[in-house]
Amino acid sequence: MMTMYLSGFPLAKTLRLGIALGTVSTLATALAQGADGGNAQAVDAWQAKAGGGPVPTLVPTESGTSRLEWTAGVTADSYEVKVETVNPALTAMQAGDYYRLQTQGDFRMKTTADAQAHFQFATTHANDVAVMNRPRQINNLQAGVTASQYQFAFGDVAPNFSSLGSALAARGGLGSYRFGDLSLQAYLGTVAESWEALEGGVLRNQFLRDTKGIKAEYAWSQALKLYATRQTGADREGSVTNPDLIAVLNPARISSRSAGFQFQEGNLSLSGEAARGWQQVRGQEGMAGGAELLDGAWRNDSLSLRGGWHRIDPRYASLSAMVQSGITEAYGAGDWTAASWLTLGIETRDSRSVPLLATNTLGTATRTLSDGLRLNFSFGENLPGLGLALSRNDARTRDPLGFLTRNLQTAGSFNYNRPGLSTSLGYGITNTRSAAAPTSDSDAETWQVGITRNFDDANDATPATWGIDVGFNGAHRTQHMAGNVDVRDVSYALSLNARRNGWGTLSLNLTQGLLTQAFGQPDLHQRGVQLEASRPLAEKSSLKLYYRDLRRNIGVLALAVREHVAGLQLTYQF
Repeated sequence: MMTMYLSGFPLAKTLRLGIALGTVSTLATALAQGADGGNAQAVDAWQAKAGGGPVPTLVPTESGTSRLEWTAGVTADSYEVKVETVNPALTAMQAGDYYRLQTQGDFRMKTTADAQAHFQFATTHANDVAVMNRPRQINNLQAGVTASQYQFAFGDVAPNFSSLGSALAARGGLGSYRFGDLSLQAYLGTVAESWEALEGGVLRNQFLRDTKGIKAEYAWSQALKLYATRQTGADREGSVTNPDLIAVLNPARISSRSAGFQFQEGNLSLSGEAARGWQQVRGQEGMAGGAELLDGAWRNDSLSLRGGWHRIDPRYASLSAMVQSGITEAYGAGDWTAASWLTLGIETRDSRSVPLLATNTLGTATRTLSDGLRLNFSFGENLPGLGLALSRNDARTRDPLGFLTRNLQTAGSFNYNRPGLSTSLGYGITNTRSAAAPTSDSDAETWQVGITRNFDDANDATPATWGIDVGFNGAHRTQHMAGNVDVRDVSYALSLNARRNGWGTLSLNLTQGLLTQAFGQPDLHQRGVQLEASRPLAEKSSLKLYYRDLRRNIGVLALAVREHVAGLQLTYQF
C-alpha cells in the first residue's frame, strides 16, 4: 500500500519551512506593489508571520522604492518500491516505502540602478539509499551581488579562469572588479565532494582541497585581451575518512601560473596560453612541467576553418578539469556550404599520449591519427523536409610496442520532417582491427529507426487545446566477432503523450530489449513500462501519479531483476 507521510523529516521543520516560504512570498508581493509605505507594510507582514524573525535589508533605489523578487518551489514524493530478485547485489533499489522532498528558491533584489543581489538554493531530503546515501543534501547554494563594474558570489562557485589555469567547482567565494580596461578576478574556496563532505557529515572519498587564485585581464584593444593567472591548491592532511582509502591516497600540493591572449576581429579569432605547473605528492619527489595551447578559427558565410596545436607535459599539474596531461596534438577542421543543398565537413587530428609512470618517469608514447568526413544533403523544394547525412571516421592508433589498431566507422541517415511528422532511418558499420589482439577484431552493423506523429486541434486562428504525440524508436546492432561468433543487441520503445488544457498530461512509455551473448551464454531479455499522469490543482500546484515496472534478464533466474515503483508527487510553486 502506498502511504503519504514525512517519516524521517521532522514535522516541526516542515512547518517552519512552509511558514518561511509563505512569508517570503508575502513580502515579495508587498514589495512588488511599490513605493514608500509599501516597504514598511511588507516588513510588518513578515514579522507578524515569521514571529519576529530576521527581515531582509531593503536598499532604496533612486526612485525611493525597493524591488524584491522571490520564487520558490517544493516537490514532495511518496512512493513504494518492490524488488524481485534472487541476488540483491544486481540492483541498488531496496523494497519499502520512501519519501523525497525537494526545495528550491531564487531571491533577487535590485539595490541600485545597475546592481542586483541574489540568493539561490536547492535541497533534497530523502530516506531512499537508491536516491542518495544521506537523509539530506544541499544541491546548490549561492549568494552574491552583480553590477556592471563588479561581481561577487559566495557558496557554490566555478572559477573558470582559463583552460590551463583554473576550471573547477569549489565552495567558497569568487569576485571580480573592473578598473577601466583592467579587470581582476580572485577566488578562495575548498573543493569537496559535497556540502555534506565539507561539513564532515559523510565519509570522504577524496581529500578536501583548499584552493585560491587570481586572474588579471587587460583589454589592449577592442580586439585583443591579455591575461595572466596564478593559483594554488593544497589537500588537507587526514581529510579522507573512508577507511578503505586512508592508506591508499596521499595528499598533494599544486601550484600553477599561466599567461594568455584572446583575439577577435572580423571573421578571425585566435587564442593562446602558456603555463607552468608544479605538484608535490607526500612521499614523492616534486615535479614540474609546462603546457602550451594555440587555437584559431576563421569563418564567412559559406566557409568555416578551425585549427590548433596543444602540448601538455606529463609532469604538468593544475587546478583545471579541462587539462589532460601528457598530450601533444595538432588538429584542423573545416565546414563548407558548397551549395544550398550540400554541406561538407572535414577534420584531421594527430595526437601523441605519453603516460607518467609511478616513478615520475615518462613512459612510451601512443600515437593516434584520425580523420573524419561529413556530407549533408538537403533536397530542397523538390522534396521538402527530406535530408541525407553521410559520415566516415577513421582512427589509427599505434601502441608503445608498435602494434596498430584501426577503428573505421561509416554511417548514413535519412530524415524526413513535415508539420506533425518526424521520421529518421539510419545505418552504420564499424570495423575494428587490432594487430595486438586479433581475436578482438569485429565488424558491427547498426540499424536505427524513429518516427513521431503529432495530433492536435490547432488551426490558423486558435492555438491547440489538446494534443497527442505517438512515437516509436528502434535499434538493432549485430557484432560479427572472430570465430564466426555473432552478438545482437535489439531495443524498441513506444511512447504516447497526451495533454489537454486544464486537465493535465498523460504519458505511457513501453520498452523492450534483447541481448544475445557469445559462447553459449543465455539471451538476456528486458522489458519496461512507465506510466505518468499529472493534473494541475491550482495556478501554482500540480499532482502527479506515476508507476514504473522494469524487468531485466527475464528468464535467467540467477540474473533476473524486477523493480516496481508506484508513487505520488505534489508540486507547489510560490
